[in-house]
Amino acid sequence: MQFIGIHLIQLVREIASPPHSTLATLDGAGRVVDVRNAADDEGILGALPPPPALVVIDAPIFVPNTRGRRTAEDILAWCDINVFPASRERLSRVYGGLRGERLASRLDAAGYAVQESYPEVVLRQLEWESDHEGQPPLALRDYREAWIALRGPKYASRHGELGAAGARRRAVELLGMEKGDSLDHPGAIASLACAYAGLRSARPDLGGTLVLPVGGDRAIVLPAGPELLSRAAIHLERLSGE
Repeated sequence: MQFIGIHLIQLVREIASPPHSTLATLDGAGRVVDVRNAADDEGILGALPPPPALVVIDAPIFVPNTRGRRTAEDILAWCDINVFPASRERLSRVYGGLRGERLASRLDAAGYAVQESYPEVVLRQLEWESDHEGQPPLALRDYREAWIALRGPKYASRHGELGAAGARRRAVELLGMEKGDSLDHPGAIASLACAYAGLRSARPDLGGTLVLPVGGDRAIVLPAGPELLSRAAIHLERLSGE
């Protein structure tokens, strides 16, 4: 089985966006099979290997709420992970529509499994695991303080320009790729991070995965250690009791 990450570009009215989305494919051993650009949904569908494969997209793939944000984003916020608050109204206003949701439906119809992830959060968690390798889990208070202070490698600016070469090399290193792989485009690193999130969700030997349902059979998948899994479980239990 292969694992495909998609850095999905949506045209933003307020800023100039690069014209191409990026796809990265990993095999079951985590090796890079392919990294390429695609201009539109037809190009993405035409660039994919045949199913079965798990596709992980860095854009909302199921948005049931008209306003506010999804429950999964509430849980992430309680875990000190701030992400774009997705609602149908906000996505339509800022991006002109829900491209991720439309693409996910087409991928599902074509026989692919589809999930969602956040590349920056993937890399932040991998940085945490690198810094704390071999150490016992921290108590909640100590973990929260250390987690809030941690930042993953800044491989790209908020407007999509390339970050410093050292940050890009660190991102690729954390993902377990070769240092020469895909350093020339921030979309490549983002798509590799999504592909890794999918790979890890299928391979528990690589570490834990936080799975947050967003609706139907769709979910956000993120690498997670015992501390993050415990914090998320507390909030999920609290929500189930409300």
